[in-house]
Amino acid sequence: MACILPLPSREGDGGRGPTLSGIMIRANAGAAETDLAVQRRRVVLSGVVGTTLEWFDFLLYGLIAPAAFDRLFFPDWSAGAANVVVLSIYAAGYAARPLGALVFGHFGDRIGRKPMLYISLAMMGGATALMGVLPPYGTVGPVAGFLLLTLRALQGFALGGEVTGAVILASENGPAGRRGAFTSLVQIGGALGTVAASLAATLVAHLPDEAFLSWGWRLPFLSSAVLVLLGLYVRRHVAESPVFTAAMSARAPEPVPVAALLRRELRPTVVICLVQITQSSMLAIFTVFALVYGIGQGHVARADLLDGILIGNALGAVAMPAFGQLSDRLGRRPLIIFSLTLAVIYAALVLFPLLGTARAMVVTLVMAIPPAVIQ
Repeated sequence: MACILPLPSREGDGGRGPTLSGIMIRANAGAAETDLAVQRRRVVLSGVVGTTLEWFDFLLYGLIAPAAFDRLFFPDWSAGAANVVVLSIYAAGYAARPLGALVFGHFGDRIGRKPMLYISLAMMGGATALMGVLPPYGTVGPVAGFLLLTLRALQGFALGGEVTGAVILASENGPAGRRGAFTSLVQIGGALGTVAASLAATLVAHLPDEAFLSWGWRLPFLSSAVLVLLGLYVRRHVAESPVFTAAMSARAPEPVPVAALLRRELRPTVVICLVQITQSSMLAIFTVFALVYGIGQGHVARADLLDGILIGNALGAVAMPAFGQLSDRLGRRPLIIFSLTLAVIYAALVLFPLLGTARAMVVTLVMAIPPAVIQ
């Protein structure tokens, strides 16, 4: 901005009008506020679209695999052993998330948030689309299971970068005193991605079994190749985080940011990691494990379970901004303690006992409550 020297005031000289400098300062301030508002809207849109696509891709495995992957990739195993392997590969995605968060966080602190968000989205979309063209065991033998594991690990690695980068970018652009509400808008993408994945899995689940096992299960995975292009297009308009830009102007980045973090903030880092592990575990229990348990042990219709996940996440997308605003008023800690305590009680006393009833309306309801209220 050019420096404007103040002109003599004409307001005190007959009240004939404001100074030229005052007009220019207000005009520049208004332009800056407009630019900031535009940037914030772009950050929210980018975060919602990117997070939706990432969670859509990541959860497709958990929603489709229990119905098909044991027969497609491990047909020579017993039903129980094949299910264990399928779920273990699903867990490999979660195991890779911390590594992805560390790597993407490291380079995000050194070269910026925006380029890492591009890479994470492209990596996730590529891994998911390739999963949709994987040959089954009958074509390539045990190599099929190894390729499935590799692509699942890549999905988790990419999600670790996306969740880290999108939330940080939103937080660093959020207005003071309203960062919880602002960041919650980006987190809506997780619920929307789950809704989209549930809807896709439900649609192909209605195909005849032969068609589903032959080609139907592939369609949701292949759709990621198109969806990721949309996400990359949206992200090209987002500017770098102002906090990151200011930090880079002040001093050079740490050679190894995570080492500096652990050296200076070890205890809070460990606490936050443990909380996140617990939250992610609850997500897996309320979706994939409940799905496997309901189908295998409770003999529940897959459509009833998926309907509950879909409805619950649709409600969760609406409720999430309200919880974000509540966190700005009450604090983050009370809400986290409340949600985790409620999750333990609900899983033990409500979810699994009622899944055993195999009644369609009851099953759908108990599957819908966690994503709508708890998570």
